[in-house]
Amino acid sequence: MYTSFHIQNFRGFEDFKIEDLARINLFAGKNNVGKTALLEALYLHGRAYNPQEALNLNQVRGLEFVMASDPSLIFRMRDTSRNILIEARDQKSGHRSIVLRIVQEADELAQISLRIRANGHSNGLSSLSENIQVLALDYKVQGREEGTAYLVRTSPKEVSLSGVLTPPIKMVFIPAQGRPTSTELAKRFSNLEITNQHQVLLEMLTIIEPQIKRISVLYRDEQAALWGEVNRTLLPLNLLGDGLNRLVNLVTAIIENRDGIVLIDELENGLHHSVLTDVWKAIATAAREFNVQIFATTHSLEMIRAAHEAFKDEDPYDFRLHRLDRDEKTGKITAVTYDEDILEAAVEANFEVR
Repeated sequence: MYTSFHIQNFRGFEDFKIEDLARINLFAGKNNVGKTALLEALYLHGRAYNPQEALNLNQVRGLEFVMASDPSLIFRMRDTSRNILIEARDQKSGHRSIVLRIVQEADELAQISLRIRANGHSNGLSSLSENIQVLALDYKVQGREEGTAYLVRTSPKEVSLSGVLTPPIKMVFIPAQGRPTSTELAKRFSNLEITNQHQVLLEMLTIIEPQIKRISVLYRDEQAALWGEVNRTLLPLNLLGDGLNRLVNLVTAIIENRDGIVLIDELENGLHHSVLTDVWKAIATAAREFNVQIFATTHSLEMIRAAHEAFKDEDPYDFRLHRLDRDEKTGKITAVTYDEDILEAAVEANFEVR
Protein backbone atom coordinates (compact mmCIF):
# COMPACT_ATOMS: atom_id res chain seq x y z
CA MET A 1 0.00 0.00 0.00
CA TYR A 2 1.11 3.55 -0.71
CA THR A 3 2.17 5.56 2.33
CA SER A 4 3.23 8.81 0.59
CA PHE A 5 3.07 10.33 -2.90
CA HIS A 6 4.91 13.13 -4.73
CA ILE A 7 4.19 14.77 -8.11
CA GLN A 8 6.07 17.39 -10.13
CA ASN A 9 4.99 19.05 -13.41
CA PHE A 10 2.06 16.74 -14.14
CA ARG A 11 -1.27 18.27 -15.26
CA GLY A 12 -1.91 21.16 -12.83
CA PHE A 13 0.62 20.02 -10.23
CA GLU A 14 3.86 21.99 -9.99
CA ASP A 15 5.19 20.32 -6.85
CA PHE A 16 2.70 18.35 -4.74
CA LYS A 17 3.22 16.02 -1.80
CA ILE A 18 0.76 13.98 0.22
CA GLU A 19 1.49 11.76 3.20
CA ASP A 20 -0.39 9.80 5.87
CA LEU A 21 -2.15 7.66 3.27
CA ALA A 22 -4.45 4.97 4.65
CA ARG A 23 -6.18 1.92 3.21
CA ILE A 24 -9.19 4.06 2.20
CA ASN A 25 -8.43 7.60 0.95
CA LEU A 26 -11.00 10.16 -0.17
CA PHE A 27 -9.97 13.33 -2.03
CA ALA A 28 -12.23 16.39 -1.82
CA GLY A 29 -11.88 19.95 -3.03
CA LYS A 30 -13.32 22.52 -5.41
CA ASN A 31 -13.66 22.01 -9.14
CA ASN A 32 -10.42 22.09 -11.15
CA VAL A 33 -8.24 21.63 -8.10
CA GLY A 34 -6.63 18.41 -9.36
CA LYS A 35 -8.62 15.54 -7.80
CA THR A 36 -8.94 13.53 -11.02
CA ALA A 37 -5.38 14.40 -12.05
CA LEU A 38 -4.15 12.99 -8.74
CA LEU A 39 -5.88 9.68 -9.52
CA GLU A 40 -4.26 9.76 -12.96
CA ALA A 41 -0.83 10.25 -11.42
CA LEU A 42 -1.42 7.32 -9.10
CA TYR A 43 -2.49 5.23 -12.09
CA LEU A 44 0.61 6.16 -14.08
CA HIS A 45 2.87 5.32 -11.15
CA GLY A 46 1.22 1.97 -10.59
CA ARG A 47 1.09 1.13 -14.31
CA ALA A 48 4.71 2.10 -14.98
CA TYR A 49 6.61 1.01 -17.28
CA ASN A 50 4.54 1.86 -20.35
CA PRO A 51 4.50 5.50 -21.50
CA GLN A 52 1.46 4.77 -23.69
CA GLU A 53 -0.61 4.73 -20.49
CA ALA A 54 0.05 8.47 -20.12
CA LEU A 55 -1.59 9.20 -23.48
CA ASN A 56 -4.44 6.76 -22.80
CA LEU A 57 -5.42 9.03 -19.91
CA ASN A 58 -6.06 11.84 -22.39
CA GLN A 59 -8.62 9.64 -24.14
CA VAL A 60 -10.29 8.82 -20.81
CA ARG A 61 -10.68 12.60 -20.39
CA GLY A 62 -12.71 12.60 -23.63
CA LEU A 63 -10.10 13.99 -26.01
CA GLU A 64 -10.26 12.78 -29.60
CA PHE A 65 -7.43 10.53 -30.76
CA VAL A 66 -5.40 13.24 -32.51
CA MET A 67 -5.44 15.52 -29.47
CA ALA A 68 -5.01 12.64 -27.02
CA SER A 69 -1.82 11.58 -28.78
CA ASP A 70 -0.16 14.93 -27.98
CA PRO A 71 2.28 14.18 -25.11
CA SER A 72 2.54 17.86 -24.14
CA LEU A 73 -0.99 17.72 -22.67
CA ILE A 74 0.19 15.70 -19.66
CA PHE A 75 2.87 18.29 -18.77
CA ARG A 76 1.97 21.26 -16.57
CA MET A 77 1.07 24.21 -18.82
CA ARG A 78 2.35 22.03 -21.70
CA ASP A 79 5.89 22.83 -20.58
CA THR A 80 7.91 19.87 -21.88
CA SER A 81 11.20 21.51 -20.94
CA ARG A 82 10.58 20.28 -17.38
CA ASN A 83 10.28 16.57 -16.73
CA ILE A 84 7.35 14.96 -14.96
CA LEU A 85 8.33 13.23 -11.72
CA ILE A 86 6.00 10.85 -9.91
CA GLU A 87 7.39 9.03 -6.90
CA ALA A 88 5.97 7.19 -3.94
CA ARG A 89 6.70 4.95 -1.01
CA ASP A 90 4.76 1.76 -0.59
CA GLN A 91 4.95 -1.01 1.96
CA LYS A 92 5.88 -3.69 -0.57
CA SER A 93 8.66 -2.24 -2.71
CA GLY A 94 9.80 0.83 -0.76
CA HIS A 95 10.59 3.85 -2.92
CA ARG A 96 9.62 3.80 -6.61
CA SER A 97 9.84 6.66 -9.09
CA ILE A 98 9.02 7.36 -12.71
CA VAL A 99 10.11 10.28 -14.87
CA LEU A 100 8.29 11.21 -18.09
CA ARG A 101 10.22 13.35 -20.55
CA ILE A 102 10.45 14.33 -24.19
CA VAL A 103 13.74 13.04 -25.62
CA GLN A 104 15.80 15.83 -27.16
CA GLU A 105 19.44 14.72 -26.89
CA ALA A 106 20.91 13.67 -30.25
CA ASP A 107 22.85 10.73 -28.80
CA GLU A 108 19.80 9.22 -27.16
CA LEU A 109 17.71 9.73 -30.31
CA ALA A 110 20.39 7.93 -32.33
CA GLN A 111 20.33 4.97 -29.92
CA ILE A 112 16.55 4.80 -30.19
CA SER A 113 16.79 4.79 -33.98
CA LEU A 114 19.17 1.81 -33.81
CA ARG A 115 16.80 -0.07 -31.50
CA ILE A 116 13.89 0.59 -33.86
CA ARG A 117 15.82 -0.96 -36.76
CA ALA A 118 16.97 -3.89 -34.61
CA ASN A 119 13.35 -4.61 -33.67
CA GLY A 120 12.29 -4.76 -37.31
CA HIS A 121 10.46 -1.42 -37.50
CA SER A 122 12.68 0.16 -40.14
CA ASN A 123 9.83 0.80 -42.60
CA GLY A 124 9.05 4.50 -42.23
CA LEU A 125 11.05 4.78 -39.00
CA SER A 126 14.58 4.06 -40.12
CA SER A 127 15.72 7.45 -38.87
CA LEU A 128 14.37 9.97 -36.40
CA SER A 129 13.56 13.36 -37.87
CA GLU A 130 12.02 16.55 -36.51
CA ASN A 131 8.58 15.07 -37.33
CA ILE A 132 9.03 12.26 -34.81
CA GLN A 133 8.44 12.76 -31.09
CA VAL A 134 9.76 10.41 -28.44
CA LEU A 135 8.19 10.15 -24.99
CA ALA A 136 10.50 8.43 -22.50
CA LEU A 137 9.58 6.88 -19.18
CA ASP A 138 12.47 6.32 -16.76
CA TYR A 139 11.60 4.00 -13.89
CA LYS A 140 13.51 3.11 -10.75
CA VAL A 141 12.72 0.78 -7.87
CA GLN A 142 14.88 1.31 -4.81
CA GLY A 143 17.69 -1.22 -4.72
CA ARG A 144 16.11 -3.53 -7.31
CA GLU A 145 15.78 -2.34 -10.89
CA GLU A 146 15.78 0.64 -13.20
CA GLY A 147 15.39 1.28 -16.91
CA THR A 148 13.72 3.31 -19.62
CA ALA A 149 10.74 2.64 -21.88
CA TYR A 150 10.10 4.70 -25.02
CA LEU A 151 7.07 5.61 -27.07
CA VAL A 152 8.03 6.82 -30.55
CA ARG A 153 5.28 8.67 -32.38
CA THR A 154 5.15 9.78 -35.98
CA SER A 155 1.94 10.17 -37.95
CA PRO A 156 0.52 7.67 -38.63
CA LYS A 157 3.01 5.24 -37.07
CA GLU A 158 3.78 4.39 -33.49
CA VAL A 159 6.50 2.18 -32.04
CA SER A 160 6.77 1.15 -28.39
CA LEU A 161 10.17 0.20 -27.03
CA SER A 162 9.59 -1.12 -23.53
CA GLY A 163 11.98 -3.12 -21.43
CA VAL A 164 9.41 -4.23 -18.84
CA LEU A 165 5.97 -5.52 -19.75
CA THR A 166 4.38 -6.24 -16.36
CA PRO A 167 3.06 -3.30 -14.29
CA PRO A 168 4.44 -3.33 -10.74
CA ILE A 169 1.00 -3.00 -9.11
CA LYS A 170 -2.42 -4.41 -9.93
CA MET A 171 -4.56 -1.35 -10.48
CA VAL A 172 -7.84 -0.28 -12.05
CA PHE A 173 -9.16 3.24 -12.72
CA ILE A 174 -12.96 3.67 -12.60
CA PRO A 175 -13.80 7.00 -14.31
CA ALA A 176 -16.64 9.28 -13.24
CA GLN A 177 -18.56 8.83 -16.48
CA GLY A 178 -19.49 5.65 -18.26
CA ARG A 179 -19.81 2.11 -17.05
CA PRO A 180 -18.54 -1.32 -18.12
CA THR A 181 -20.53 -3.05 -20.85
CA SER A 182 -23.02 -5.77 -19.95
CA THR A 183 -20.62 -8.30 -21.44
CA GLU A 184 -17.72 -7.03 -19.32
CA LEU A 185 -19.74 -7.24 -16.08
CA ALA A 186 -20.91 -10.74 -17.04
CA LYS A 187 -17.30 -11.76 -17.59
CA ARG A 188 -16.26 -10.34 -14.22
CA PHE A 189 -19.09 -12.19 -12.46
CA SER A 190 -18.16 -15.44 -14.21
CA ASN A 191 -14.61 -15.05 -12.91
CA LEU A 192 -16.00 -14.61 -9.39
CA GLU A 193 -18.06 -17.79 -9.74
CA ILE A 194 -15.00 -19.74 -10.81
CA THR A 195 -13.22 -18.69 -7.60
CA ASN A 196 -16.41 -19.07 -5.53
CA GLN A 197 -16.49 -15.37 -4.61
CA HIS A 198 -19.80 -14.44 -6.25
CA GLN A 199 -21.64 -14.57 -2.92
CA VAL A 200 -19.54 -11.64 -1.69
CA LEU A 201 -20.98 -9.52 -4.49
CA LEU A 202 -24.55 -10.64 -3.82
CA GLU A 203 -24.29 -9.80 -0.12
CA MET A 204 -23.11 -6.30 -0.91
CA LEU A 205 -25.78 -5.67 -3.54
CA THR A 206 -28.50 -6.29 -0.97
CA ILE A 207 -27.39 -3.02 0.64
CA ILE A 208 -29.08 -1.13 -2.20
CA GLU A 209 -31.68 -3.72 -3.23
CA PRO A 210 -32.61 -5.94 -0.23
CA GLN A 211 -35.01 -7.98 -2.35
CA ILE A 212 -32.39 -9.28 -4.77
CA LYS A 213 -32.01 -13.03 -4.20
CA ARG A 214 -29.53 -14.17 -6.79
CA ILE A 215 -27.51 -13.06 -9.80
CA SER A 216 -27.16 -15.03 -13.01
CA VAL A 217 -25.38 -14.68 -16.32
CA LEU A 218 -27.93 -15.10 -19.13
CA TYR A 219 -27.48 -15.05 -22.90
CA ARG A 220 -29.96 -13.13 -25.01
CA ASP A 221 -29.36 -12.46 -28.70
CA GLU A 222 -25.88 -14.00 -28.36
CA GLN A 223 -24.86 -11.44 -25.73
CA ALA A 224 -24.05 -12.19 -22.10
CA ALA A 225 -25.48 -9.96 -19.37
CA LEU A 226 -26.10 -10.02 -15.63
CA TRP A 227 -29.66 -10.59 -14.47
CA GLY A 228 -30.96 -10.35 -10.92
CA GLU A 229 -33.89 -12.11 -9.27
CA VAL A 230 -36.22 -9.64 -7.56
CA ASN A 231 -39.65 -10.72 -6.31
CA ARG A 232 -39.20 -14.07 -8.11
CA THR A 233 -38.68 -12.29 -11.42
CA LEU A 234 -35.43 -12.18 -13.38
CA LEU A 235 -34.58 -8.70 -14.64
CA PRO A 236 -31.51 -7.29 -16.41
CA LEU A 237 -29.29 -5.64 -13.82
CA ASN A 238 -29.18 -2.52 -16.01
CA LEU A 239 -32.88 -1.99 -15.24
CA LEU A 240 -32.34 -2.05 -11.48
CA GLY A 241 -30.84 1.42 -11.24
CA ASP A 242 -27.53 3.22 -11.60
CA GLY A 243 -26.71 2.73 -7.92
CA LEU A 244 -26.85 -1.05 -8.14
CA ASN A 245 -24.75 -1.12 -11.30
CA ARG A 246 -22.26 1.32 -9.75
CA LEU A 247 -21.84 -0.97 -6.75
CA VAL A 248 -21.39 -4.02 -9.04
CA ASN A 249 -18.62 -2.16 -10.82
CA LEU A 250 -16.89 -1.10 -7.57
CA VAL A 251 -17.09 -4.42 -5.75
CA THR A 252 -16.02 -6.58 -8.70
CA ALA A 253 -13.09 -4.22 -9.28
CA ILE A 254 -12.00 -4.61 -5.65
CA ILE A 255 -12.30 -8.40 -5.72
CA GLU A 256 -10.44 -8.73 -9.04
CA ASN A 257 -7.58 -6.51 -7.81
CA ARG A 258 -6.61 -8.49 -4.72
CA ASP A 259 -3.42 -7.02 -3.20
CA GLY A 260 -3.76 -4.05 -5.58
CA ILE A 261 -5.28 -0.59 -5.84
CA VAL A 262 -8.65 0.71 -7.03
CA LEU A 263 -9.05 4.33 -8.16
CA ILE A 264 -12.60 5.73 -8.26
CA ASP A 265 -13.48 9.14 -9.67
CA GLU A 266 -16.60 10.80 -8.18
CA LEU A 267 -17.54 7.87 -5.99
CA GLU A 268 -20.99 9.23 -5.18
CA ASN A 269 -22.28 8.98 -8.78
CA GLY A 270 -25.50 6.96 -8.95
CA LEU A 271 -25.73 6.46 -5.18
CA HIS A 272 -28.59 7.84 -3.06
CA HIS A 273 -27.55 9.62 0.14
CA SER A 274 -29.57 7.18 2.27
CA VAL A 275 -27.30 4.22 1.40
CA LEU A 276 -23.91 5.97 1.52
CA THR A 277 -22.88 4.76 4.99
CA ASP A 278 -23.72 1.15 4.09
CA VAL A 279 -21.90 1.49 0.77
CA TRP A 280 -18.80 2.67 2.62
CA LYS A 281 -19.05 -0.31 4.96
CA ALA A 282 -19.30 -2.64 1.97
CA ILE A 283 -16.28 -1.02 0.28
CA ALA A 284 -14.26 -1.17 3.51
CA THR A 285 -15.15 -4.82 4.13
CA ALA A 286 -14.17 -5.82 0.59
CA ALA A 287 -10.98 -3.73 0.68
CA ARG A 288 -9.80 -5.36 3.91
CA GLU A 289 -10.77 -8.88 2.88
CA PHE A 290 -8.95 -8.62 -0.45
CA ASN A 291 -6.11 -6.36 0.77
CA VAL A 292 -6.93 -3.50 -1.62
CA GLN A 293 -6.10 0.18 -1.18
CA ILE A 294 -8.78 2.65 -2.30
CA PHE A 295 -8.32 6.17 -3.66
CA ALA A 296 -11.54 8.02 -4.53
CA THR A 297 -12.74 11.55 -5.23
CA THR A 298 -15.95 13.30 -4.24
CA HIS A 299 -17.81 16.60 -4.33
CA SER A 300 -20.37 15.39 -1.79
CA LEU A 301 -20.41 16.47 1.85
CA GLU A 302 -22.86 13.62 2.52
CA MET A 303 -20.30 11.16 1.17
CA ILE A 304 -17.64 12.51 3.55
CA ARG A 305 -19.90 12.38 6.58
CA ALA A 306 -21.10 8.90 5.65
CA ALA A 307 -17.50 7.68 5.40
CA HIS A 308 -16.69 8.97 8.88
CA GLU A 309 -19.87 7.38 10.23
CA ALA A 310 -18.94 4.04 8.64
CA PHE A 311 -15.37 4.02 9.94
CA LYS A 312 -15.55 5.67 13.37
CA ASP A 313 -16.43 2.44 15.18
CA GLU A 314 -13.81 0.40 13.31
CA ASP A 315 -10.44 -0.55 14.73
CA PRO A 316 -8.25 0.48 13.07
CA TYR A 317 -9.77 3.65 11.64
CA ASP A 318 -8.18 3.11 8.23
CA PHE A 319 -9.80 6.09 6.46
CA ARG A 320 -8.33 9.49 5.57
CA LEU A 321 -9.95 12.53 4.03
CA HIS A 322 -7.57 14.71 2.01
CA ARG A 323 -8.84 18.12 0.89
CA LEU A 324 -6.99 19.66 -2.04
CA ASP A 325 -6.62 23.45 -2.09
CA ARG A 326 -5.20 25.72 -4.80
CA ASP A 327 -3.52 29.03 -3.88
CA GLU A 328 -5.19 31.69 -6.03
CA LYS A 329 -2.00 33.73 -6.35
CA THR A 330 0.62 31.05 -7.01
CA GLY A 331 -1.55 28.25 -8.38
CA LYS A 332 0.20 25.81 -6.03
CA ILE A 333 -1.91 22.83 -4.94
CA THR A 334 -1.60 21.51 -1.40
CA ALA A 335 -3.35 18.83 0.64
CA VAL A 336 -4.92 19.07 4.09
CA THR A 337 -5.36 15.65 5.70
CA TYR A 338 -8.08 14.86 8.25
CA ASP A 339 -7.55 11.92 10.60
CA GLU A 340 -10.30 10.52 12.83
CA ASP A 341 -10.11 13.13 15.59
CA ILE A 342 -9.88 16.14 13.27
CA LEU A 343 -12.68 14.89 11.04
CA GLU A 344 -14.91 14.15 14.04
CA ALA A 345 -14.44 17.70 15.30
CA ALA A 346 -15.05 19.17 11.84
CA VAL A 347 -18.25 17.15 11.32
CA GLU A 348 -19.61 18.07 14.77
CA ALA A 349 -18.85 21.77 14.21
CA ASN A 350 -20.28 21.60 10.68
CA PHE A 351 -17.02 22.91 9.18
CA GLU A 352 -16.65 22.89 5.40
CA VAL A 353 -14.27 20.02 4.57
CA ARG A 354 -14.99 19.61 0.84
